[in-house]
Amino acid sequence: MGVTATTGTYRFGLFRLDARGTGVSRLDDDGAWIPVAIGARARDLLSLFVRRNGETLPRDEIMQAVWPGVAVEESNLTVQIFALRRALDQAHVGPSCIQTISGRGYRFLPTVTLESADAISDNPVTARPAPAPDRRQRLSIIVAPFKSLSDDPDSLLLADTITEQLTGDLARLPGTVVMAHAVLGVDCRASHLIQGSVRGTAALTRVNVQLIDRETGTHLWAEWFDVAPASTADARDEIAGRLLRTLTVRLIEDANRRIEAVPAPEWTCDDLLLRGRALSSRPLSAANRSAAISCYQQALTIDPASIGARLGIAAVLVSNIMEGWSQSALPDSARAEQLLLDVLRDDADLSDGYLYMGSLRRMQGRLVDARIELEIAVVLAPNSPVAYSQLGATLVFLGQPEAAMPHFEKSLRLAPHDRTTPVNHFYLGLCHMMLGDTEEAIAFLRKGRSGNPRLFYIHMLLAAALGLKGELNEAAAALRHAIQLQPEIGSFAGIRARYENRAAPRFHALCENSVTPGLRLAGLPE
Repeated sequence: MGVTATTGTYRFGLFRLDARGTGVSRLDDDGAWIPVAIGARARDLLSLFVRRNGETLPRDEIMQAVWPGVAVEESNLTVQIFALRRALDQAHVGPSCIQTISGRGYRFLPTVTLESADAISDNPVTARPAPAPDRRQRLSIIVAPFKSLSDDPDSLLLADTITEQLTGDLARLPGTVVMAHAVLGVDCRASHLIQGSVRGTAALTRVNVQLIDRETGTHLWAEWFDVAPASTADARDEIAGRLLRTLTVRLIEDANRRIEAVPAPEWTCDDLLLRGRALSSRPLSAANRSAAISCYQQALTIDPASIGARLGIAAVLVSNIMEGWSQSALPDSARAEQLLLDVLRDDADLSDGYLYMGSLRRMQGRLVDARIELEIAVVLAPNSPVAYSQLGATLVFLGQPEAAMPHFEKSLRLAPHDRTTPVNHFYLGLCHMMLGDTEEAIAFLRKGRSGNPRLFYIHMLLAAALGLKGELNEAAAALRHAIQLQPEIGSFAGIRARYENRAAPRFHALCENSVTPGLRLAGLPE
């Protein structure tokens, strides 16, 4: 029988939860309690589990308890179960704290005890205040609960979703502490505060967000954007994912600014990982990639077991191969593959590990394997624009442009102004060319070229599209630019050497009826 009291504090393993569900903390190696960053819905769910620990709770009963009087999709419960497992399971070895009972529901396995308020106050092991940021702790973040400025259920759920996803996902950044919003006060010295609001109408939903430097009071970034009413779980997750992507880039750039103010010999492994992430988040270029891999290499020297450093190096190597910037593609491919195998051995739930392994498999011509890896990446990180983009690219090279296009469109919705945006425009242009819509292809390719003129393949495909349209002078100029950026594609023989073993026969057949004739008209020699 589970614990049913509503006062005091629940203890289970290394964790404790205030019986009112206001805060979760974990006992660290120094015997002090540190806050655990989980969202409000996840805390409500945990509160239910500890009160009923050992019991099998049906899904519909959990839904009614955690979302009383509100109709929500079951995927919301799946998200919260995942968030709790991620927060609680890292502190022990063995099966998850939350057991899935097939066809029935869930059971909370740890033994739960209830401490009275008096017992807690006399306990010599007491909670310590949230850590104050110093120059070695670049990011300590408070995510204040997003406010719903209207009473409709969709806005209330969206505000909760944004708060929970930001709280959980930002905590995974290297060198980052995400504090529970309950610690916000005069004694809290968090470096950053994220706050915002949601207002829904019948026609649209407006999301406002602010990123504040708490040490100076400076607004580092503020923005609002309008979206279609978020009436489904997928729509809410998509909006939260879009916001997370933008905020992550802003936070990493600000952390990098703080790191650069410190002498390089004092940089920690986490500092170098953040610098690598900052450089990798900037517009795609060989220089940014080279600087990023240097940071990751230094981090790996400090900590040879660092998953972040190994993943960062592999990501840059794979990206260089894709962009044609690798000076030794075969050795880089072999090293990236070994690094990714090691990363996934150490963390089998790391979505970026599957993302870059899938991207590498695509470059190796192992398209079926690539598709499997990337589908796993999307399941583990359903709001990753890069994962959707790479899955779409794999479908393109399998010769399935119709199936690929929704993935690029999803990626653009998640990251409409991102370094991935020009790549998505390129692939949408390629899909439209394969499907015979040259005008639409040209429109997407011009957008891609404007977004990043350093990507040779955009100029090359634009040359082909313009050739088909009969704009031969502009086509020839675009082709010359592509060859200047990537001399090895200066002939059909060079293109075949680069792509022949990386695509399915149907892809080549579609290109023979679209891209190839356009490049001949643009003046590409055999």
